[in-house]
Amino acid sequence: MATTAGTATAAVSQGMEIPICTNPADQDDPAISGDRIVWEDERNGWLNNDIYMYDLSTGTETRITTNPASQYAPAISGDRIVWEDGRNGNSDIYMFDLSTDTEMQITTNEFYQWLATISGDRIVWTDDRYESWEIYMYNLSAGMEMQITTNPSGQFGPTISGDRIVWEDWRNANNDIYMYDLSTGTVIPICTNKSIQGYPAISGDRIVWEDKRNGNNDIYMYDLSTGTETPICTNKSVQENPAISGDRIVWEDWRNGNPDIYMYDLSTGTEIPICTNVYGQEYPDISGNRIVWEDMRNGNRDIYMYDLFVDLDQDGVLEDDLDEETIPEISTLGTIAILGLAFLFLRKKE
Repeated sequence: MATTAGTATAAVSQGMEIPICTNPADQDDPAISGDRIVWEDERNGWLNNDIYMYDLSTGTETRITTNPASQYAPAISGDRIVWEDGRNGNSDIYMFDLSTDTEMQITTNEFYQWLATISGDRIVWTDDRYESWEIYMYNLSAGMEMQITTNPSGQFGPTISGDRIVWEDWRNANNDIYMYDLSTGTVIPICTNKSIQGYPAISGDRIVWEDKRNGNNDIYMYDLSTGTETPICTNKSVQENPAISGDRIVWEDWRNGNPDIYMYDLSTGTEIPICTNVYGQEYPDISGNRIVWEDMRNGNRDIYMYDLFVDLDQDGVLEDDLDEETIPEISTLGTIAILGLAFLFLRKKE
């Protein structure tokens, strides 16, 4: 069982931080699936946000959208990227399939659809076509749209993992966490504490969210396989915007006076600071060993990544498959600094 931040075992990761995109314009809202990282990018004009992707396996950056309207808030699962798109005068959901190099419009309703996420063949989003926010899903394999929620109070910000969809729900006059199981067709309340719960994320049997029951935002988790709720981090500062992949939970943490990225490993019961740069890091996402976030250290918003298992040999040289041709553009001075710090770290361990 996880412990709270006040008693969690502290640890220091031995991985490597890597800048993914440091274009002088702003890059926002990163998401990651395996080797691929996507984000919203303002380099073509702040009223023409586009979706970009970086492939860690090839070391290439790709512009995904070129429409002169704005595209926002991407999500990715395998070969498929989804986002919200303003080209039709409202907000619609679009998808790009990397395996076929094709773009597809998912929603055509005249009202607003936004905050899309994807898992495999299924895309979910928030929809206001009936003047109350509801959760909808599109099944790519069946070519069918499905309304998931019908409660008039409003549901917001869905995420999906396999057959399970979770969201923030206002039916009890405060923000709660609910789930819909596609395999059984049932709606399940996950957390209905009288305080505010929001921004849920799900991976397999585990659901995480930010929770205000202690007077500030903390991170909590519910395990569907055991039916137990666990506080993950209850530090007296603010913790928010959690994401989860398997045993690992990441979030944005304000304990040092600015937003940093922290991680909790359920398999070891350890909390790990991932990035505590003084200029602020926000909106993390995680896939396996890799954590991405939005970073302000260069005076604008950039995309950075931390790989938990980048190895160094005894001379402080990278042994991971991210060699100098596949790592994004890093200045020679920056590379020397990173490797020099790694070498000093190894010397201290000897």
